[in-house]
Amino acid sequence: MAVYDGRGAHGQMVEFVGRRILAGALREGQTIDVAALEGELGISRTVVRESLRVLEAKGLVGARQKRGTFVRPRTDWNLLDADILRWQFAGRSDGGFFQMLHEVRSIVEPAGARLAAQRRTDADLQALDDALAAMAEAGEDAEAAVAADLRFHRVLLGAAHNELLERMEVVIETGLFVRDQFAYAGDAEDRLPAHRAVLDAVRRGSPAKAERCMRILLDQAVKDLSGLRLGDPDGDAEPAVESTDPGAAGAEIDLVDVALAEKVDRRHR
Repeated sequence: MAVYDGRGAHGQMVEFVGRRILAGALREGQTIDVAALEGELGISRTVVRESLRVLEAKGLVGARQKRGTFVRPRTDWNLLDADILRWQFAGRSDGGFFQMLHEVRSIVEPAGARLAAQRRTDADLQALDDALAAMAEAGEDAEAAVAADLRFHRVLLGAAHNELLERMEVVIETGLFVRDQFAYAGDAEDRLPAHRAVLDAVRRGSPAKAERCMRILLDQAVKDLSGLRLGDPDGDAEPAVESTDPGAAGAEIDLVDVALAEKVDRRHR
C-alpha cells in the first residue's frame, strides 16, 4: 500500500480524512458528508470517490446503499498500514505510546538480531556498515541521524531474511520516527557504541550476543527517554517509558562491557 504524503488533491484528501478519523473527529459509525468534503477541500467528486476507495482498502471507511460512506469500527482498521500508523502516532508525545513501542521492539528486534547473526549476507553487512557510517557522519544533524537510525534498524530486520518479520519494519520504523523527534536532540555519537556492538555480533555470526547487544541498545533507548515527562503541561506526567526488563530498573547500562553477552553466546554455541 502506497504512503500518501499529502501531495496533490488525491493525496490531500486521503491525508485529511484519514487524520480526522484517527484523531476521532470522525467517529466510528459516523456518515461522511461527501458533498461537504468537496466544498471544504475544493476538489472534484471523482477525486473524493477515488480517495475514499483508498481509505476503504485501509479498512477505515465503508459504503452502503441508502447509508452512504461511513467510518468503520476500529476493529476493521488495518492498524499495520503505514499511513494509519503515521496518522495514529503523528504528534503523540504521551508515555503510553512510547511504552507500546518499547514493548514491541523488545519482542521483535532482539529476535531479529539473533536471526540476522545466523543468516546475514555480505550485502547485508555492507548495508549495515553504510547505515552506521551515516550515523557517525550525521553528528548533530538530527534529521540525518534519524534517517540513518531508521535505515540501520530496517536493514537489520531485513538481514533476518524472514518475510513476515520484515513486515514489522513498518511498525518499528514509524514508531522510531515519532520517538526520535523527541529523543534525538543530542549528539548521535552517544548512540554509536550500542549500534556498533550489535553489528559486530551479527558480523561474527554470534546469535546470542547479537540478541543481548540489541537488548542493551533498547535499554539505552529507555534511558534516552527516561528524563522526558510527556503529555502533561504541568510536568506531573509519568516518565515516557519504563524498561520491560525487570533487572534494568535503576541500573546503569555499560555499553562497552559486553562480557555477559559473550558468556551467554558461548553457552549457546
